[in-house]
Amino acid sequence: MAGLYDRPDLYDPVAGDNPAALGFYACLAGADPALVLDIGCGSGRLALPLAARGHLVTGVDASSTMLEEARRQAQAQGMQMTFVDADFRELNLSFKDFAFAFSATNTLLHLKADDDLLSCLRAVARHLRNGGRFAFDMFVPNPQILARSPGLPLPIATFQHAELGPIQVEEDTRYDAPTQMLAAAWTWRGSNGRVLHRAEFALRQRFPDEVMALVSISPFRIVDRFGDFAGSAFTPDSQRQVYLLTTD
Repeated sequence: MAGLYDRPDLYDPVAGDNPAALGFYACLAGADPALVLDIGCGSGRLALPLAARGHLVTGVDASSTMLEEARRQAQAQGMQMTFVDADFRELNLSFKDFAFAFSATNTLLHLKADDDLLSCLRAVARHLRNGGRFAFDMFVPNPQILARSPGLPLPIATFQHAELGPIQVEEDTRYDAPTQMLAAAWTWRGSNGRVLHRAEFALRQRFPDEVMALVSISPFRIVDRFGDFAGSAFTPDSQRQVYLLTTD
């Protein structure tokens, strides 16, 4: 079975551009050039625009395929950037004086165990200067998605591929409550219904209280928690949990 990130040309159109996320993280990075660390940069969907704004961005990802695409795009745009293939939990770059780090759009949900997330938080903290900030976001577990019956895939995206033509993407999910793991399968189909690609993956569903508890025993303290990328207050109706932390 192929991995979710083996085909950037198929994954990126599903993930889509996220102007709200870019605006949020760009605002936190600041207007002046800063040393920025992108944890889970993928193909550079946020790292590249931040670099274009003058920031010195280092992107880290565990997918060599996505990093290859990020390097290709950076070269095509004439930008000097650093991309590193590394495990977030064991990150140990030679440079450890970043002003700002971030991990966007559910990336940290790939860290399945509590110790995995804590190891990542500790690793990020080691790479920040005194007073450095770290921001991340993840969705709030959705009861409707968790209650879906497996074996009943739902369409989640359609797009036009330059070589493969029109594509529809379906998602099938299965939730395991004891482990809080949501197993998902994405299937890309061509216009004739033929399967072009299929990928399976799993995301840990993290409820807001447990995220707060884990951060409280990390090297960070919480500066703020928002309910969206617009900086709205987090409420019981929020669909996303967005955190800003500091090493102070």
